[in-house]
Amino acid sequence: MIGDKIKLLRQEKNMSQKDLADILAISTSTVGMYEQKRRQPDASTIIKLAQIFNVTTDYLLLDISKKHLTEDELKWLKLYSEIPVSERSECIGFVKGYIAQSKKMKI
Repeated sequence: MIGDKIKLLRQEKNMSQKDLADILAISTSTVGMYEQKRRQPDASTIIKLAQIFNVTTDYLLLDISKKHLTEDELKWLKLYSEIPVSERSECIGFVKGYIAQSKKMKI
């Protein structure tokens, strides 16, 4: 499922696998393996993909129709991705579309 979405989103942006690989700082073959469903991207790569394609992580991971992020979700995703992994557990998840917040995160 995620492999199909990565390929579709990449093609919609007229990007080659190499273009996407360069942005993600991974190999072209890794992008190919994602698209062929031979490998799954890790959590940080999924967040980066959501940012690159301006879609929700739910859209990438689940069979849902909501595709694009709201401005607040984009802002939160950018801030969240900058938090060190060890501190991310302090974040509260999305609740009915509201922005997640952390003790250390200022919005």
